[in-house]
Amino acid sequence: MAALHLEPLPDDLLRWLEDRASANRSSASSEAVALLEQARHGEEGRRRHAAALERLRAARLALPDGAPDSVELVREGRQR
Repeated sequence: MAALHLEPLPDDLLRWLEDRASANRSSASSEAVALLEQARHGEEGRRRHAAALERLRAARLALPDGAPDSVELVREGRQR
């Protein structure tokens, strides 16, 4: 397994990591790996969501010229 050394690591960041590791009953190293994995999965999720949104936008149907406005149709329906 590869190793990663971070220098210089600010004292407050190290304390935060150690506190988080203690709360999760793990080592600071294990906690750092877990945080990196969460960040990676978060990025992959954002990419998947962006791709799905783009597919939805591409599939959006364009209304033909002269099609009634949905807002107007709702207003007309409420007046009845």
